[in-house]
Amino acid sequence: MATRITRDQIDEIIAKAGNQFASVEFVKKDGSLRKMNFRRGVTKYLRGGKSTLDGKDHLVIVYDLKAKGYRVFNKNTTKRLVVGGEEYVVE
Repeated sequence: MATRITRDQIDEIIAKAGNQFASVEFVKKDGSLRKMNFRRGVTKYLRGGKSTLDGKDHLVIVYDLKAKGYRVFNKNTTKRLVVGGEEYVVE
């Protein structure tokens, strides 16, 4: 059974996962549903520079395992998270 969470709890759950594999299901800008397997804390492919996401707290940067690159998902459109074998449904 999935645990129901609020959007404010997404950061806390992802941070608790550390560098574990996780997955997220969210609605893209074009309205389609996207499922992504990811990891946080991957620094191998970083090149330095400044993040353009400063002040955009609703966005989360992760390393997409399938695309092998960094991707961003919006917490405001997140539907489901699976972290550490536990499923969370975002209300």
